[in-house]
Amino acid sequence: MHLVSSLVPVKGNFPDFLTPVTAGPDFEAGLESILSAGQTRLSNDLSAAFAQQSAPPWIRKLSDGDRAALNKLCDTLRDYFNTAIRPHWPKVHHQVTEDHVLRTRHLTTGGAEKLFNSLPAPIKWRWPVLETNYPENRTLHLDGRGLTLIPSYFCFGNPITFIDPGLPPVLVYPAHKAANGVRPGGGRENASKRLAALLGHTRAQVLLALQTPSSTSGLARQIDASLASASQHTTILREAGLITSTRLGKAVLHSLTPLGRELVGTNDQPSAVAPGDHRGASRPGPRRLPHLADSAG
Repeated sequence: MHLVSSLVPVKGNFPDFLTPVTAGPDFEAGLESILSAGQTRLSNDLSAAFAQQSAPPWIRKLSDGDRAALNKLCDTLRDYFNTAIRPHWPKVHHQVTEDHVLRTRHLTTGGAEKLFNSLPAPIKWRWPVLETNYPENRTLHLDGRGLTLIPSYFCFGNPITFIDPGLPPVLVYPAHKAANGVRPGGGRENASKRLAALLGHTRAQVLLALQTPSSTSGLARQIDASLASASQHTTILREAGLITSTRLGKAVLHSLTPLGRELVGTNDQPSAVAPGDHRGASRPGPRRLPHLADSAG
């Protein structure tokens, strides 16, 4: 744990190599990306992170590209994740997913203007610039590259971005903490019986499962069905106006519409349950859906 805490300064730049752009959808893929970081990346990131303070000896070794130091760091990160984070991962994943649904709703109903105005303080949208507090004075020019918004469970206070302006522009900000939904009418068992009588058993399962937004593959696992079957059921429910489906990169995120939530018996906020399987001062971002990261950020 000391290795991790000494690597990230309390205030200032966060080393870019710890949040690799090329990371895959799971933690081990992220570690592989960290292990592949070159000596130049390590040296540049750590020099920027420790510009205002002295770096511990092991970090100086890491900055020199010492493989043993890098392997030890990844082992420590894995142990910390398995011990302190993994038991709480469903909650982490759910909060990030809820934020994604919220921002998607703002983007689809009011465009980029409404999306940027919905971001938490201290982020402020002053057309044509997105501003926020930051440890240093800097301006990130997008130059047509777009901006990836990353809600993070572990980001507190000020948002962060990459040190290297040449990397794809991102803004990591605290994920929205939504209230849990309320289920009147006798709970899930009664709701399931009521919906099954109306829609059939499997589509009732789908509707209940989507009280927490989920991808098609995540939904298929929850209802123990094939991917094709889950896709067919979501198509029927979408055409009936009970769910909406939004493409997020290679995945499609399904969530209940107000009519679907009313039918299930929840309030207007998505309720907290289990995660699906989809995968976190700037100028204005893209006219497209922001990406997400299910990570500490």
